[in-house]
Amino acid sequence: PKHFLLHLIPFALIFILYAPFMFQSGEEKLIDAYTRESGVPIWLWKVSPLLLWLLSFQLIAYPLVILRKVNRALGAERIGDDDGSTQLNWIKLFSYLFLIYGTMMLLYTILTAIGIDGNAKDYPISLVMCIAIYCISYLSILNPELLKGKQVLEKMPTIKYAKSRLSDAYLDSVASDFVRLVDEHALHLDGNLKIDQVAKLISIPKHHISQSLNLKMKKSFNEYLNERRVLHAQQLLDTMSQEHNIKTIMYMSGFNNRASFNNNFKKVLGMTASEYVKSKAEAPQA
Repeated sequence: PKHFLLHLIPFALIFILYAPFMFQSGEEKLIDAYTRESGVPIWLWKVSPLLLWLLSFQLIAYPLVILRKVNRALGAERIGDDDGSTQLNWIKLFSYLFLIYGTMMLLYTILTAIGIDGNAKDYPISLVMCIAIYCISYLSILNPELLKGKQVLEKMPTIKYAKSRLSDAYLDSVASDFVRLVDEHALHLDGNLKIDQVAKLISIPKHHISQSLNLKMKKSFNEYLNERRVLHAQQLLDTMSQEHNIKTIMYMSGFNNRASFNNNFKKVLGMTASEYVKSKAEAPQA
């Protein structure tokens, strides 16, 4: 997203401000911690509480936003996907753990601001934060896709279109018209095909096409085309003579570069084109 870097501003600000302290020796850090008489500017200590408030609210805001989106997705009538629902529930638990961590940080900030210090405050709060981080780490090991966000991103179209007023019948019709057009004119073999071009051919708004594919076929425009291209390439590899190399077949199937070809081939068939050719060669002849 174009505003993604804005989310890094608090981190960048804190890092820049605390860099003089972080790169000190251990002895200098101890002096700062007890006397604040080393080379770190005094204004840094004055803005530290403000940064702590900012960080605390950010740690709470993000999981709350994620929980809101996940709950909307789980409540959408069209989700109809047990695997997707399970993944979203894992994300929900993941977000609650982050929320606990952020809440403890905010509690620490509040107690510090009103002058409550000492082990009676630090140890219990630190214990809860450590347990939350331990659970987050453990969940990440059990389900690595949580951090990659792959399946969650696949559910975002459901969230986006949850309140759509387009009827199911209309969406079915759009999807059918799109598939028929691709079949009749082999549009997937055009490596430069854009959704705008298809929208003009069937006189349907491009966002209606995108929505119908996402909701009815669980694929984006490009995902559908690339899947068709891979299946076409597989057919060519099965039927054409070996004098046609993989690169030639790649272009004949509508792909413009080898990386995209291999990535999509592996996504659809579980192996790269080279591995597919090798497996065919090693297979026993009937």
